[in-house]
This record gives sequence, structure tokens and C-alpha cells, in this order.
Amino acid sequence: MSPTRLPDGLGGDRLRTAVRDLDRRLAAAALVALSAAVGAAAYGVAHDDVVTVLGAALFVPTAVLLGGLAVRASRRNRPGSGGAA
Repeated sequence: MSPTRLPDGLGGDRLRTAVRDLDRRLAAAALVALSAAVGAAAYGVAHDDVVTVLGAALFVPTAVLLGGLAVRASRRNRPGSGGAA
């Protein structure tokens, strides 16, 4: 087994295809929103600032929605799915 190939039991080809087909712009936006949430929450906890932690929690739904849109867009653009190519 090479380090770049996943074992067959983990669905390596399916995982690789799913990652390749993601809408990169939406996935990047989701990653930025999640990073902002984690960073702000860590800053709030480190400085005993509850308001900052609660404000950081508002970024989590945004990250989840953007990630969901990235997955949905990748499924819609998949050949044979009936969506626009």
C-alpha cells in the first residue's frame, strides 16, 4: 500500500472523486468561516470574553451552510445527475 493510496475498504476512489468534484470557491469560503469561528472562540476563551465566544458561534452555521452548498453544487454538476454541466 503506497502512502497516497487509501485501502479499498475506505472507499479511496469515491473519496478522491468527492474531493475533486467539490465546488472549490464555496469550500474555501466554508473553510475561512470555520477558521474564523475557531480562532475567535479560542481568543475569547483565552481572554475570558464570553461575548467573543458567543459571537464566534455565529460563524458556525455559516460554515455549515457554505459547506453544504459546496457539496450540493458538486452533486448538481456531476455528469448524469440531470443537473447543468
